[in-house]
Amino acid sequence: MAGVTTSGIGRSKTRDRLMAAATSALRENSGAFEMADVARRAGASPGLAYHHFGSKAGLLGAVISEFYDRYDMVANQKFPRGLRWAERERRRTDHVVRFLFDDPMAAIVLSRLSGAPEAAAVGATRLDALTAKGALNIATGQQTGELAAAFVLGGLRQTVAHALARSHPPSVSDVCEAAWRFIANTLELKELP
Repeated sequence: MAGVTTSGIGRSKTRDRLMAAATSALRENSGAFEMADVARRAGASPGLAYHHFGSKAGLLGAVISEFYDRYDMVANQKFPRGLRWAERERRRTDHVVRFLFDDPMAAIVLSRLSGAPEAAAVGATRLDALTAKGALNIATGQQTGELAAAFVLGGLRQTVAHALARSHPPSVSDVCEAAWRFIANTLELKELP
């Protein structure tokens, strides 16, 4: 739809309410929702929900994109100058793992909805974009390139998804430590922060 962006610029208040209602319904119903319920929660008609998103799949894709907007902000954040590459990337790893543990939609998007076509399509596109940035970043630290970036990012996302899906997930600190050890070993880092 023209004029509609995931960043909120040009979005209507009704669309925002529908997005919030869908997010709430997904969280409460373990990754499921119905358009009529979302419309009711948002104080809108089902027809208005379809007007804004075209379909249930369109609404789900929008909610998943919004999750990945938050994920991207954490994964692509800038760190203070003067940090060694490995130290900066250790911090980035910790921030990403903590974000995935803290964001209530992470378990839903990465685990419960992982097989949904909308989640797979948005996730693949966003992982490709993160991989491209990650490849440049890893190349700065060492000459391993795109394959290593995809391996690290995909592995990190799957590790956290697996942890979140467990009935007794490990502590976020344990996952941060395990993730960093995995990354450091994969990239054969000599100096570890």
